[in-house]
Amino acid sequence: MKDKIFKKLVKRSSYASTGILVARFSAAIAGIVLARAIGADQFGVYATVWALVNLSASFTNIGITSGLVRDGARSPLSLPILLGNTILVKVTIGVSALIIAYFSRSLVTNNVKVPMLFLPLALAVFSTICVEPFFAVLYVKGKQKIVALFEIGRGVIFLFGFLVLASGKFDLASFAWFQGLLYLAALLIVCIFVISKVSISINLSSLRKQVTCSLVFGISSIVYSVYSQLSILLLSHFCLEKEVGYFAVALRFVTIIFVIGAGIKNNVFLPLLFNLYETNREKFRSVCNFMQKCFIPLGIFAAAALYVCSDALIMILLGEEYRQSVGILRILCWTIALHFGVIPIDAAFTTANKMWTKIALQICVTFIGVIIGLVAIRNYGSIGAIFTELTISLSLMLLFVPFGYRENLIEMSGIKRIILPVGISLGFSILITEILPQAYFQRPSLFFIVSLLVLGPTVLKISRDYSLGLELERKIR
Repeated sequence: MKDKIFKKLVKRSSYASTGILVARFSAAIAGIVLARAIGADQFGVYATVWALVNLSASFTNIGITSGLVRDGARSPLSLPILLGNTILVKVTIGVSALIIAYFSRSLVTNNVKVPMLFLPLALAVFSTICVEPFFAVLYVKGKQKIVALFEIGRGVIFLFGFLVLASGKFDLASFAWFQGLLYLAALLIVCIFVISKVSISINLSSLRKQVTCSLVFGISSIVYSVYSQLSILLLSHFCLEKEVGYFAVALRFVTIIFVIGAGIKNNVFLPLLFNLYETNREKFRSVCNFMQKCFIPLGIFAAAALYVCSDALIMILLGEEYRQSVGILRILCWTIALHFGVIPIDAAFTTANKMWTKIALQICVTFIGVIIGLVAIRNYGSIGAIFTELTISLSLMLLFVPFGYRENLIEMSGIKRIILPVGISLGFSILITEILPQAYFQRPSLFFIVSLLVLGPTVLKISRDYSLGLELERKIR
């Protein structure tokens, strides 16, 4: 019986992970298609407006959707009220935040194209805000496969539409309106489907409790959105659109890797860690330690791979116009290594009832990022934005790691065995980039072959040791 339940959970988790990853990956590739089609100037405008509306939308992430999943799973009969209250809160905050963002857009940029793009992109973001509660209800009902298929379908149509518009040489407004109308149509389809399964009602007397019980996760999400959008918004305020475009393209490649790491953490490890912290603290720390052994080398490998492949990716996918993005990406990619080093500790804080500690550290990082960004970006443009991103990632590492140890949530046993192979792979990536600067195809091939030979045995040994530990625990029980 337990095996069947476990298999069902793994299956649902895999559906959720696949849907999210395909949707995010499709969106990232669509952004690259857009950048090539419209040029650096116009892509800089698009990136600015998209960052502004996303920052506004982040204020709807007050944790109420997560609360819907938690409380709906505990009491399925309360789903109609939970859904209605969640939609009411998210629509009210979302519309208010987007209106405020529209009238305060001049604080970020005075480009004349911003008002033209704001409405369709705000429509896309607003539709995303509203579809989240419906997805949450489907998750509660165990319909992860339906959500995954929907997200994959929307992502593929989004990418295909951008490819068609790019081949037809449509203007930037056409891309924005296609995105906005596609997301609105997707919302309507999901809404009709869910309403056929679950009714919607509103109970204002339970609304306050519903919000306050989930607020801690929402605050963390809002703070994260602020420091993740900070560099783009400050760069848009102080610099020309073309420079924003170069930076935004490089950041998009890095974001793809971030999305993969976050997807693995949220859909594979977090559900397990939430359970283990309440039932088996020793096993909880063991899983966190295993995450470190996986994410630290994975982050360094991904950063080194992006460093080696940066010119090939940008020159082949985007063309000569974005050559300046190569240099930005070769520095910005190292934020991946720092970010992945923080992921296991972030997961430990989230699942071990240490959210207020996590929020306090995030606020400190945001404060540091704002101070550094205002000075560096104002004086050095995109170079200052790179420095700001590196500072934010390094601050996260330097703050999260000591507190994780102090709270006895993580340890570093077994980390030493990965230092040498990771160091060799890292050094080789820098060496071949300097020796073969123009070898777009040979250089990545050499890097991946050497990394496979060096890192492969270490990764296999870590996985084998972890599997043996699980097997031994089963025998003891």
